[in-house]
Amino acid sequence: MAEPFELTSEGQVVGVLEPTEKIVLVELLNQLTQLLTPEDEEHLDPLAQEVGIGTETPEPTDPVLKRLLPNAYRFDPEKANEFRRYTERDLRVGKISRAKAMVSILRADDDEITLTREQAEAWAMSLADLRVALGAKLGLFDATHDDSLKSESPEQSVYDWLTWLQGSVIEAIQS
Repeated sequence: MAEPFELTSEGQVVGVLEPTEKIVLVELLNQLTQLLTPEDEEHLDPLAQEVGIGTETPEPTDPVLKRLLPNAYRFDPEKANEFRRYTERDLRVGKISRAKAMVSILRADDDEITLTREQAEAWAMSLADLRVALGAKLGLFDATHDDSLKSESPEQSVYDWLTWLQGSVIEAIQS
């Protein structure tokens, strides 16, 4: 079983993950990366791609992407679309980059994970993205969701474990 992350006297954040836990994280991160990768990236205008903006960036229809890439202006679709046009690509790139960096660390043979403070902060953000994605799938953010009806499904157990793991990383960073 995973051991909580701790801050060492050298300023590193160290924790232990079992091989099966690492496999689960890698699979979830790979799914997150696939979800965040735009399908039409190769058709993007070269100048727009160079400066990091989209020419047309509609609001996602996928409920998970809607949670990961929310509207900046909830009640003004025009402003929301304009803001999304200038920011969404960079948001996706950042989330994908952090997820891939996390995967490369998880693929190491050692069960002990040693992170710099910056890597630990990136892990906390990627774990948050995983929790948002899984929480959206579980309906945890629906207005009608009742916490008292919390299921004991495998997905809920993974969500709870991700919550614990993220908390462990954050506590280590803050100590």
